[in-house]
Amino acid sequence: MPAEEIIRAAPDEIALLGELMKFLEVGELAFETPAGSRPMPDAIRQILKLSLAHLAEGGGIAVLPLGREVTPRQAAEILGVSRPFVVRLLKEGQIPSRTVGTHHRIALQDLLSYKRQVDEERRRALDLLARESEEMGAR
Repeated sequence: MPAEEIIRAAPDEIALLGELMKFLEVGELAFETPAGSRPMPDAIRQILKLSLAHLAEGGGIAVLPLGREVTPRQAAEILGVSRPFVVRLLKEGQIPSRTVGTHHRIALQDLLSYKRQVDEERRRALDLLARESEEMGAR
């Protein structure tokens, strides 16, 4: 993803982000229209909460439409893995893609679906390890 699409908070903004997160929990967001004040839609509130949480942790965010396609390099950034690893996943068919000439293109929705699946498998494996560890400790 081009660097200009990744948004990060400046170090001196981190404390302010925490205050904004608290305000979103209790404050009512509204905007003015010619017809008067209107409440902020819940979808926008959710986007703000998730974005602020990631930015406050020092991470970056990228806002991309789900219909967008990404390159293997961009997919690697999103997944936190190497580009060659993503190419291998594409060749194995683990992530659907299409080829434009010699270049792979991955639907962002397919990439995020793969990420959710892997994250869920990882969570289940960690839960199993935790249960087994507790059982071994109880013996």
